Amino acid sequence: MAADVKHQLIVLLKESPYFSLQCDESTDVSQCAQLLVYCRFLNKNKLCEELLFCQRLGETCKGSDVFKLIDNFLGENNLNWGNVVGICTDGAPAMLVCRSGFLQLAKEKNPDIIGSHCMIHREALASKTLTPELQDVLKICIKVVNAIKSSALNTRLFEVLCSEMSSEHKTLLFHTEIRWLSKGNMLNRLYELKNEVEIFLLSQEKNNLCDQFTNEKIV
Repeated sequence: MAADVKHQLIVLLKESPYFSLQCDESTDVSQCAQLLVYCRFLNKNKLCEELLFCQRLGETCKGSDVFKLIDNFLGENNLNWGNVVGICTDGAPAMLVCRSGFLQLAKEKNPDIIGSHCMIHREALASKTLTPELQDVLKICIKVVNAIKSSALNTRLFEVLCSEMSSEHKTLLFHTEIRWLSKGNMLNRLYELKNEVEIFLLSQEKNNLCDQFTNEKIV
């Protein structure tokens, strides 16, 4: 099935007059460096975006290593660098170094490629420098989520409560530094379930945590 999906995507890329790539290199919890590459292309005059491939990087994560993986993938699937019009990266040195960075190596294949820095990643970097007040709010929110999600029993009880209240969602989301959008998603879900969370904390006699959560600064 995976091979068939890949084949269909390659066919669509070949039919598209041009396409762009978005690359992200990250290390997972097992210390394995992986390269994720997304592609954006035209399909019947409609702009589409799909995951192109995910491959493990070798011993090093240099720009040349990233370029080699992508170049090999394009070559194996008869895709032309000449059809690549843009490359979006996270701004890491391995991607943007003027001589040996991935973007520069890609431009040697196609000088017309336009490089860009991912806006979502910029927002994630900006959110790391929060004011002390916002940092305190974030810590309290994470503490509330952990109080519910870290226990299997509490997770089930909270889900039952949300079901009884006909809530749109029944679970909270964890916050992690790895995924760019997890912080915002966690806070959005917590806000949407703020009434349910308050009721649950009171029912569990976590009055101190509930007082912190219902403080006007949090709201």
